[in-house]
Amino acid sequence: GFKSNEVKCGGAIPRFGTKMILSVTTSDDLAREVLKSDTAGIRIPELDLTLEEGGLDGLYTTVEGLVNKMHERLRLANPFGSGDAATKQHLTNDGTEFS
Repeated sequence: GFKSNEVKCGGAIPRFGTKMILSVTTSDDLAREVLKSDTAGIRIPELDLTLEEGGLDGLYTTVEGLVNKMHERLRLANPFGSGDAATKQHLTNDGTEFS
């Protein structure tokens, strides 16, 4: 049957949120389970990446699964990642690609 790890909110949003910090230092940390609400934001300073609240549905997954979901969402939302914008159109005078 159909399976989903999406979590639906069942209560009111608190007036003040809670900040949680997780430092990933080993591959075991990527396997930690997390429950992310649809109103939670995520910040990964090492990647200069911030996903504001509401940018991703609530879900129950691992840290690795959460990062993969963020990558998938960003890849699908990027208008320059598909179609003719994703194709190299121009070469340098010596026939190599621009860097």
